[in-house]
Amino acid sequence: MKPLSVDAYVNTRVPAKFRPIVAKIRAFMKEYATKAPEIMSYGMPCYRARYIVAYIVPNQKGITFGFVRGKQMKDEYGLLQGTAKSSRYLRFRSRPTVKGDDPALLRQTSPGARREVGGRSTKYNNRTYSTRGGCPSVCA
Repeated sequence: MKPLSVDAYVNTRVPAKFRPIVAKIRAFMKEYATKAPEIMSYGMPCYRARYIVAYIVPNQKGITFGFVRGKQMKDEYGLLQGTAKSSRYLRFRSRPTVKGDDPALLRQTSPGARREVGGRSTKYNNRTYSTRGGCPSVCA
């Protein structure tokens, strides 16, 4: 069986109501994480620099956008969830809206939204990881 491309994965495995969320995440990562190309790894879309930086996991209830070393990121606004040893994640359960054309302004604005995404960065292994809008970009 031939492995799926990311586009094929999104079209076949992501519920239709959550595809706009995945499209916004992918657009944001393409623009801001230029040194972490999109690949399929472990059966899901991932972003890899020297190691996997972030991943997207869809399910019937929403989209999980995870960061492999999320614990090392500054989380001034308390957006990152999870209690694992090193990873953290954002969970999107409703369709986000984008104010303007900039995907960095990705916000949950549905009635059940509890959190708003803000920008920040942290250093780890002499690299800066910026999480503008909650999404990491790897800067040399």
